[in-house]
Amino acid sequence: MSDFKSWWHETGSGIVALPNHDQEEHAERVAQRAWEAASDPINQLLLDELQARRTLGAANIRRIQQLLGVSEQLRAERDDARKIAYRLGWDCSNFEEKK
Repeated sequence: MSDFKSWWHETGSGIVALPNHDQEEHAERVAQRAWEAASDPINQLLLDELQARRTLGAANIRRIQQLLGVSEQLRAERDDARKIAYRLGWDCSNFEEKK
């Protein structure tokens, strides 16, 4: 969800038009709240932290995907070694997976 969508979901859509305001006055009021939220230094710090966590999360996901790929490759190589050992008549009891 984008930062704007988050703000809109949590704040913007909850700003109701006041009875004495026309559409333009209501739009101005919503824009004013958005402007204030965007210019608040605490909000910028929170947004920076959120972006840093997203970046770290994406890096962690890429690393996990790499490790899963290595794991699959090792599993395939183990299976190949098992097949070769059986063909050679070797004792393969220690190749059995522990469950």
